[in-house]
Amino acid sequence: MNAKIGIGVISFAHGHSQAYCQRMLTYDDVRLVSCWDDSETRGRRAAEAYGMRYTPHVEDVLNDPEIQGVIVTTETSRHPEMVIAAAQAGKHILCQKPMALTLEDCDRMAEAADKAGIKFVMAYQMRHDPSNQKIKELVQSGALGKISLLRRRHCIPVLFSDDFINGPTHWHIEPDKNMGMFMDDASHATDFIHWVMGRPISVMAEIQNTVTDVAPDDTGVAIYR
Repeated sequence: MNAKIGIGVISFAHGHSQAYCQRMLTYDDVRLVSCWDDSETRGRRAAEAYGMRYTPHVEDVLNDPEIQGVIVTTETSRHPEMVIAAAQAGKHILCQKPMALTLEDCDRMAEAADKAGIKFVMAYQMRHDPSNQKIKELVQSGALGKISLLRRRHCIPVLFSDDFINGPTHWHIEPDKNMGMFMDDASHATDFIHWVMGRPISVMAEIQNTVTDVAPDDTGVAIYR
């Protein structure tokens, strides 16, 4: 009962992987075991920082009996292949958002997780924010009466950062790897609305570039009924 949960990390392409590892180092019941990255330099640097083994072969992480769960923080376009492979290897999975670039790939990932009987969760940390949990409690208890309108604004300034645009995080603005910035980051707001209010009946949206030209899009407004 006192054994630590072994964790493997599949890629450090997404910057949040660093925060996850830093946090897990503070847990008494978790042990960071090994990691894979298609950038050996990036992978070895992270492995040294967090006390893990680095391997250039993702199969080494997936087949490691010391690892019970993996964190998938690759480029979004690679989520399906890594999640499905991890599920087939019997590993529990935390996947960075957004889930995938197509609904078909999302369905394939969910099917693989269900078939394997593993725990599969998405990294929507807003559900764990105490203030957001209180909002959900107030809404669902009926304390606020009938909710007629909810507005959620989600905004980050990364497209004004040269380091983000031209650095190793450039893949975020490559359509084939991440589709667009609204889908990537506004999915937090979408998840919050679904979590608090339930699934929508209909959706409409306008998404485009309005203040920059470095990414497929920089601004969007979605209306959920």
